[in-house]
This record gives sequence, structure tokens and C-alpha cells, in this order.
Amino acid sequence: MPVVFKLQRLIKTRYSVKPQLGIIAPLEKIIVEIIYHFPPGSTLPDSFPHSDDYFLLHSVVVPGAATKDYPTTYDAVPSDWFTTKKK
Repeated sequence: MPVVFKLQRLIKTRYSVKPQLGIIAPLEKIIVEIIYHFPPGSTLPDSFPHSDDYFLLHSVVVPGAATKDYPTTYDAVPSDWFTTKKK
């Protein structure tokens, strides 16, 4: 079954993530690019290459989700798929 993911940056000014959300078909692989925006005039932290920064990954199994239009599926994920609903 397809899985919808959303990768959330907790420090939005320091990182950019592409794609931030999308639909992954079963057994499919994707490449997620995480870019660190180095502040001007700063030096590498002592902890480099490790970091204490966090990202939050949301995922939901979505039976019947369409994954055929690969480039456009990242824009087609409704945000309410990630909200908790009581049954």
C-alpha cells in the first residue's frame, strides 16, 4: 500500500528539504535532499559532522492513493491526511 510522508523541519530558517511531502508506492525509493543554510560569517560547530537538530517525519498508509503522476504527487497530498481523527 502507498505511504504518504511529510518531513517537517523544526528549524525552518536553517534547513530546506526537497521534497517535503509526497506519496511513495510500495517498494519505491525516493531521494530526499536536506540542505543546511550556513549562516554568513560563522564557523563549523565543534560537533561537525553531527548535529543536535531534529526533523519530524509524519507518515500515513493510504490504500488506493494514486502514484502514477510521480512529479505532481508531491503537490497533491491533502494536509488533512496528517491530522488525527477520532473514530
